[in-house]
Amino acid sequence: MAAARLDKHGTLVPSLVLFIGAGMWGLFWLPLRAIDNAGVNGPWAVVALNVACMILLLPLAVMRRRDLVTHWRAITLIGMFIGASLVCYSLSLIYTTIIRATLLYYLTPIWSTLIAMVILGETVTWRRWVAIGVGFAGLFIMLYSGDGVSTNINFGDVIGLLAGIFWGFGATYMRRHTEVAAIDTVLSQYLFAAIIGLALVWPLLEPSARYVPLQSWIDAAPVTLAFAAFVFVPSVIIIFWAVKRMSPGRAGILMMSEVLVAGISATLYAGEFLTLREAAGAALIVGAGAIEILTPTPKAA
Repeated sequence: MAAARLDKHGTLVPSLVLFIGAGMWGLFWLPLRAIDNAGVNGPWAVVALNVACMILLLPLAVMRRRDLVTHWRAITLIGMFIGASLVCYSLSLIYTTIIRATLLYYLTPIWSTLIAMVILGETVTWRRWVAIGVGFAGLFIMLYSGDGVSTNINFGDVIGLLAGIFWGFGATYMRRHTEVAAIDTVLSQYLFAAIIGLALVWPLLEPSARYVPLQSWIDAAPVTLAFAAFVFVPSVIIIFWAVKRMSPGRAGILMMSEVLVAGISATLYAGEFLTLREAAGAALIVGAGAIEILTPTPKAA
């Protein structure tokens, strides 16, 4: 009976789909680093993955060309933000540790809540303000060096934070533009992620790494195509379908299933472990998520 009530309100199925789909992304670092290790470095790895997805979805883009043209403004806006988020998150997994990149990205509920408050006019309850405070406290502890002067932050950490902010904007605009189908948003996302990734090749890579040998592309192709076809495209489609059916803050929390999968896989396969300070910060960030998910869905002001 409880399940029926949840289904009636349209939250149970989207929530389960989002939780599982996001969990699949906890293993995103494996193919990404495999592609990078094959010689397709940094931004080129991002370009490779997104171009592969674009090729796979090209027939669908032709079929949906009328919808793409009709809603091109909203699709472009959402695609730019989500594409930028994907690029930043992908690069953070390369330039910092997997666990830090994932946790910093999953400050998303804070940014999503604040952005939705401004753009959608959602009410921010006292519980949500507590969650925001706890999340920022976790961020400070994780990045603070402990010497009273400096911060323990690198380039990968910065773009990990930016990834969450960009996603907050994208998720908010997806909820605002309900007339846009999830698949159209996905098509736009891959296009802009490839463009942004390509634009970052020259500023981020040394001259010797800007040009990838043909053999490196060949070595990376099997992993790139397999991940794009069986994980990347399907998971993004179901995530976008679910995100449009709930508040951006709640969506950000349910997507924290990725944190669990990433943390376990990084420990088992990459040998990464959090320091005591990082663990304390992580606990607060996850705690902020727990507070958020227990908060009733906000209403527009």
